[in-house]
Amino acid sequence: MSPCHRRLRALENSGAISGYRVQLDAHALGLTFEALVFVTMRGTAKEAAGKLTGDDSTKNEGKLDQAKSSLKDAGEKVKDAFKN
Repeated sequence: MSPCHRRLRALENSGAISGYRVQLDAHALGLTFEALVFVTMRGTAKEAAGKLTGDDSTKNEGKLDQAKSSLKDAGEKVKDAFKN
């Protein structure tokens, strides 16, 4: 292993290098259109995104979404119980 490669591995292991990214040239790949995509997350996905990014607000919103969903489900079960 070369000295440069050893230094690179040491930086990775120390956390100084946290990752790598690739920027692709769409034109070179023959991709001829772009798409604009909006994603709405709720519940566990929103909570996980908050945990991943360290955003406590998003994480808590995800937990709140889950609690609201649980309450709604419970209400539907009570309603169904009285219906029968």
